[in-house]
Amino acid sequence: MKNIRALMLMVPITLLGCSSAPPVQKAADTKSYFDGAVYPGEIYKLAEDNTGAEQYRVFSHGSSGFVSVASVQSNAEGRAKDFCGKEGKTIKVLQQQTSTPPHVLGNFPRAELIFICVDKNTAINQPSKPASIIKAPSDGSSSPTMDQAKVKCLDLGFKPGTDTFGQCILKLAK
Repeated sequence: MKNIRALMLMVPITLLGCSSAPPVQKAADTKSYFDGAVYPGEIYKLAEDNTGAEQYRVFSHGSSGFVSVASVQSNAEGRAKDFCGKEGKTIKVLQQQTSTPPHVLGNFPRAELIFICVDKNTAINQPSKPASIIKAPSDGSSSPTMDQAKVKCLDLGFKPGTDTFGQCILKLAK
């Protein structure tokens, strides 16, 4: 009986260890989780902040290479929405950084968002149009044509890290 109780306590504790994520933090007070990483990923500037509102940072990562970047990104967005929702506001993502494949040897899918909380009416009246890629991968694998295709796909409203974003890039880079 004692063994069963011990087992029942160990399973939730073990599962909690696999799903930890850092809390939403003020961007000015923290450094990027990508700083110093061997695989720095790509930074996408999605919108400008003309409000002067406090900027926040949220980071999410997969526990293995078998998790998609889109699911990690969705997790980060969900946490940001919950954070702003507590204030009765919605998010406006200013910048996004995502890991780039191959997702092996410790380069697991990661996503980091820099965002502000805005009134829901403001967000509706001022749609944020994706602007540009700030930095290409450091491995030199990205050609100018690919970078132009990424920017165009962002401008068209495709979300980085999704299959449709990748398909858009491939189609435009041909």
